[in-house]
Amino acid sequence: MSSKNLVILLGRLGQDVEAREGYGTVSLATSSVWKDRNGDRQEKTEWHSLTISERLMSSIGQYLQKGKQVLVEGAIQYTEKEINGRNAKFTNIRVFQITLLGSRDETTAPRTVAPAGSGELTEDDIPF
Repeated sequence: MSSKNLVILLGRLGQDVEAREGYGTVSLATSSVWKDRNGDRQEKTEWHSLTISERLMSSIGQYLQKGKQVLVEGAIQYTEKEINGRNAKFTNIRVFQITLLGSRDETTAPRTVAPAGSGELTEDDIPF
């Protein structure tokens, strides 16, 4: 049996996508909500760094704006950099596919974008 590095996140973009040479970057916020022992509502937000390929950016980059709700599929990447003489570890999501789910004040039909050959999933990749 082989293994697969796959992550699926549903959240809102923290800012407009930043186009760089050959790719784009953006942060994604995901939130969990629960009630504590006293019945009080609690919420925790996690921030994720996303890297989007140039091909995917060319087809969807103009729609990736702060506050947009998106579903992303990708792979987790870990990197280390030396900052001020210390090793810092970073976690990043390399995005394969993005589904636009609209924003807070618009109701549009979901639009999925995954360029051919970009690492999109097939039925063989799904373990169940």
